[in-house]
Amino acid sequence: MERKKTERINSAAQSWFFRWIFLIIFIAGGIHETSLAQEIRDEGNFILEFGSTEDPAESQYRQYLIDEGSLDAVVQDMNCELNLRENVRVTFRTSDSGSNNPLYDAEYNQILISYGFVIEVSSLFRGDANAWFPNVVQIVLHEMGHALMDVNKIEQYYDGENNEVLADQLAFFVMSEFYEADDALQQVAEHFDIRSVDRNVLSATSGDHLPDSERATQFICWIEGKRHFMADRYGGCRGEYEALLDSWDDRLAPSWKAAFAFESREDDEYDEYECDEPG
Repeated sequence: MERKKTERINSAAQSWFFRWIFLIIFIAGGIHETSLAQEIRDEGNFILEFGSTEDPAESQYRQYLIDEGSLDAVVQDMNCELNLRENVRVTFRTSDSGSNNPLYDAEYNQILISYGFVIEVSSLFRGDANAWFPNVVQIVLHEMGHALMDVNKIEQYYDGENNEVLADQLAFFVMSEFYEADDALQQVAEHFDIRSVDRNVLSATSGDHLPDSERATQFICWIEGKRHFMADRYGGCRGEYEALLDSWDDRLAPSWKAAFAFESREDDEYDEYECDEPG
């Protein structure tokens, strides 16, 4: 009898020992995650660059991108609202410099977009700037998403999720919630739809990107989710849209500047403020 009693006591002690070990690990993990979030200080900026080109058509589009001004405004806004651990260059370059496909080079903290790709997107909309230019903005924000996940180490808390989908989400999040550019987002969905059905157009899909048809469907769903936020018949897309808002608000929480935060889930408005020009 005494032996059985001793065994029960030892078993209970071991059980509580392992519970305490688990609790200590859990708390330590939370402290570690919090300390990582606090380490995101404003030590860098997105830096927009328009590289030179000798191609006449590229020169024309280069000048349009500069004169139009929205890309510079987007970069300034992102610098104004978000802390960045390191500088990230956003570079438009001649097609002779390498691949036409936009990319984020993590080794050099640089986003690379060729003028040739801009011309290609423009041609899909027959040169209509109201249609093709929003897609250039989306492409820049998509690559900024990759840069943020890399430089601010956001991706380490979301292992297993498709980073290309996350980057599309960020582009939608910024265009929808910062600028309320719903019409522009409709053009983005149209862009992916055109690529998915036109056999003469090379797909924008590569690596871990979803097929163009799925990207088009996803953007349309997010748009409808926002437009019909309170309509039950759009419940599926409404849920996806709300999940997108919640997830990126959480992901960016350690990166927001102190005076900028998601203010209200009911009216989806942000508390904007004046900030200094990034240095």
